[in-house]
Amino acid sequence: MAVKRAKRQMLIGAIAVMGPSGSGKTLGSLLLALGMMREKYPDATDEEIWEKIGLVDTEHERSLVYEGMEYNGERIGQFWHYNLVAPYTIPRYEQAMDELKATGCEVIIIDSTSHDWEGEGGVLEYTRNREVAFKTG
Repeated sequence: MAVKRAKRQMLIGAIAVMGPSGSGKTLGSLLLALGMMREKYPDATDEEIWEKIGLVDTEHERSLVYEGMEYNGERIGQFWHYNLVAPYTIPRYEQAMDELKATGCEVIIIDSTSHDWEGEGGVLEYTRNREVAFKTG
C-alpha cells in the first residue's frame, strides 16, 4: 500500500441485469453494450462497434439467436462469443473474460452467472466439497 494524492480516473461500470427467464436480459444487455460503445466511439461504424462487444455464454449458445436480429430499428451485429461449459469455476469465467479482452472487447456480457453459483464447479459445489473434506479430514 502507498499513500498518494487522489487523481480522477475513468471507471469501468459493472451492471447487473436481472429478471425471469424470457424477460429480455440478453437482448437488453446487447443493446446496452451497443449504446455504450456508440457513445464512446461516435464515428465508428456498427461493424466496428460490434467488434468491441463480447459475450460469455453458459446457456448452451442461446445468445447466438440474437445475431442479425432487429429490435426497434437496431440490428444486433456479430459480437464476440465465448461458449463456457462446465465446470463453472471463477477462474474459468476469468479466463473467458481475458480471452475476450484479448480480441479487443471493451464490453463483456456474462450470460449468466447462475451457473457460477449453482452449476457444476460453482460456488455451492465447491463449498459442499470443502465441508465434506473438513468433516472427513
